[in-house]
Amino acid sequence: MGNEEVLFSYFAVLLDLLEDDGINVSDALLASDLDRRKIVTTGCMVKKGQIISMLKALELKTDLLGKSLEWGRGIKIITHGDVGLAAMTAKTVDDALKIAAKYISALIPFFNVDYQDGILIAILDVQDIGENTRMGLIELWACAITESFKYLTGNQKLQGSVEFSFGPNKPIKEYVSCFGSTPTFDKDMNRIVFDKKWLDYELQLFELTSHESAVYRCEDSLERLEAKKELPQMVAELFIHSQDYSIDLEYAANKLYMSPRTLARKLDVFGASFREIRDQSRKEAAILFMGNKSKSLAQVADVLGFSDVSNFSKSFKKWTGDTPSSYRRKLL
Repeated sequence: MGNEEVLFSYFAVLLDLLEDDGINVSDALLASDLDRRKIVTTGCMVKKGQIISMLKALELKTDLLGKSLEWGRGIKIITHGDVGLAAMTAKTVDDALKIAAKYISALIPFFNVDYQDGILIAILDVQDIGENTRMGLIELWACAITESFKYLTGNQKLQGSVEFSFGPNKPIKEYVSCFGSTPTFDKDMNRIVFDKKWLDYELQLFELTSHESAVYRCEDSLERLEAKKELPQMVAELFIHSQDYSIDLEYAANKLYMSPRTLARKLDVFGASFREIRDQSRKEAAILFMGNKSKSLAQVADVLGFSDVSNFSKSFKKWTGDTPSSYRRKLL
C-alpha cells in the first residue's frame, strides 16, 4: 500500500532539524524521488512509499533513536499546517487532543493515533524500517506531543505519564528531562495518559474563527484523500484503526455501508478478498508484536484472533519462514 498519500509537513520539519545538525538530506530525497521545491509547499502530499524510502535512506546517515528526544522538542508535532492551526486555536487541551488524533491518523496512514478520555495512543504501522528508527519515531512523537501542549498552554507543568512498548535506550535522566517523570517501559503499547485535571485547561491561542477555518480545510483534505482510496485499503484500515483482527466480512461490510455479498464482489474486482486482506493485516501486526517482549506469544495469538499459539505459529511460519520464537530472538 505504498501508493497511499501522506501529509509531508511533519517530515519537512524533521528534515529541517537534521540539516540544522549538519546532516545532508539530499541523497535521501533523491532516493525517494522527492522534489525539494514541492515538499516545502503548504499541504504537500506524497506517497507513503516515498516516506518509507526516505526514512530507510536516513537510517544510513543519522541516529534517530539517539537524537529522538532532542528533535522531539523541536518538531512540536501539532503546531504545523492546517492540523496544527486547528489544534492551536482549539479551546481546551481536550479539544486539541481530539483534533490531533483525528487528523494526524488520517493524513499519516502508518502513524495511527487514538484518543479517548485523556489517553493518547500511538501505533506506528510500518515494517519496512529498522527497529531503532521505529523506536526513535515513537519517542520523538511522545516528546513532541508533550512539548506542544506546554507551548500551547503556556504551562510548563502540563505533562502526561508516558508508556513505551520497548525498553529504555538512553539514560533515564534524559527521559525525565523531557517528560517530567520516568516513563514506564515494556508495556503493551505506546501511550501518553494526561491527568484529567488538564483536559479542560484553556489554550492561550484559542480563536474561534481561525479554528473553524482550519478545521474546514482539514475536512476538505480528508474528503479528497477518501475519494482517492481504493476499497482494499479501506478494508485494511478497519483492522489498523480498531486493532481488532477478529473482524469478519459482515462487520466490515456494515462499516462500509454495503452488504457482505457486495463487498466481496467489489473486492474481487481489485483482485483481492476479505480473507487475504485480514491475513496481511494480521501478518503486519504479528511482526510488530514480535518486537514487544512484554507480550507473550499466547497474548499475541489472542489479540490476532487465533484460537491458540499452535495455529498462530503455523500462520506466522507461513508468512515469514520462521517460527515466532525464533523471529523474536533475532529481533531482541
